[in-house]
Amino acid sequence: MKNTRFKVKKIIFWTLLIFIVLSLYFYLKEQFEIDSCLDQGGKWDYAAKQCLFAE
Repeated sequence: MKNTRFKVKKIIFWTLLIFIVLSLYFYLKEQFEIDSCLDQGGKWDYAAKQCLFAE
């Protein structure tokens, strides 16, 4: 019984950890794209998630 409970806790822990790491990765990836766009003089379109440059 204790061994099964430990396995369940371990699975929940690793699932949450993977979810947090993936969420953080995608969040930071987008933030770096926004920063890069702004550094190049563009304007970030949040709805379309793309960089716009004046022509």
